[in-house]
Amino acid sequence: MVEKAKDLGEAPFSAYQALIELNRGCESISQVDSAVFDVLGYNTMIYGPEGHAESAIMINGKWYNLTGLHRLPDFDQWEKDFYIYVQPTDGSKITLKH
Repeated sequence: MVEKAKDLGEAPFSAYQALIELNRGCESISQVDSAVFDVLGYNTMIYGPEGHAESAIMINGKWYNLTGLHRLPDFDQWEKDFYIYVQPTDGSKITLKH
């Protein structure tokens, strides 16, 4: 259903906007991805460079990008323009050292 939604640029930020209002952007798609994997019992977060959001999933204690399941680098190796937009769903807190 999300693939049928209109891309309005950076306006929508929630899963509701992607699924119900059929408006999508990188943040709302990431919210949908995270919600689905949270329901399945995974730990998720939303991260990305300024102006873009992607979702990540934790598998065996390591973070993977949900697009292609590429392993993410350790947080101390992240570039300065990357941010954690939504902290992990398990309640832990990630602090990037920029």
